[in-house]
Amino acid sequence: RRRAAHAAPAGAGRAVLCLHSSLGSGRQWRPLADTLAPHARVVAPDLHGHGASPPWRGARALRLDDELALLAPAVAGLGGGFDLVGHSYGGAVAMRVALRTPSRVRRLAIYEPALFSLLAQDAHEHAAAAEMRRLRRDLERAMSLGLAERAAERFIDYWSGDGAWRHVSRERQCRYAAGMPAVMQNFATADADRTRPGDYRALRVPVLLLHGEKSPAAARRVVERLAALLPDVEVRRVPGAGHMGPVTHADTVNGLIRDFLGVPADLPAVA
Repeated sequence: RRRAAHAAPAGAGRAVLCLHSSLGSGRQWRPLADTLAPHARVVAPDLHGHGASPPWRGARALRLDDELALLAPAVAGLGGGFDLVGHSYGGAVAMRVALRTPSRVRRLAIYEPALFSLLAQDAHEHAAAAEMRRLRRDLERAMSLGLAERAAERFIDYWSGDGAWRHVSRERQCRYAAGMPAVMQNFATADADRTRPGDYRALRVPVLLLHGEKSPAAARRVVERLAALLPDVEVRRVPGAGHMGPVTHADTVNGLIRDFLGVPADLPAVA
């Protein structure tokens, strides 16, 4: 049975909508939910083709606005205003939510959003844009040959560092390979985004823009481009982290998000 979202205890007050990265699910944000409890209610839905959500089966290509339509019941359940958190592809979707409903979003915290269309505004030979083109080409070639596991290895090694695939359990390798069609769909969806620079400049929502010290050039370049456009943005680098910082450096990333959202930290009781 499909689950609409993963949520913190219902008794929590403030609402936070959290959107996961490609090959992930709403479960990615359970440590953040623990960090924000009991002061906030975290809702972390699964995007198309991830977790408990079915893949996109529309006659046309998936668009970011289609992800918003999937999220509509979860967003409606948040009541009035809410905070918004996103990572990678989920960061791109979170940005679209903020652009579509700025009056409802109190604060937006995103870690390396997959807004790769921003790279298209760079010179064709720019290193970050060329790097992303190579990744896409390699993935498309592997998938066209039916080599989903090779594509998954290339994808994981790019985002998590060379050799990262070798340290992934066999069970997870198989799961990642099975999820590659959704990844390719996410790439196409992000690339098709045509948000204008003026739309970003007009967004008055306070934004925390996070990136890893060791992240790939393409991810860091997107952060640079977005930071130059947003009018109310705080940029923070996470030492030692890469693109998967919200998972590998969860304590640091979640602490930065908690502080930005203004959620108090619960201190251990003193004997």
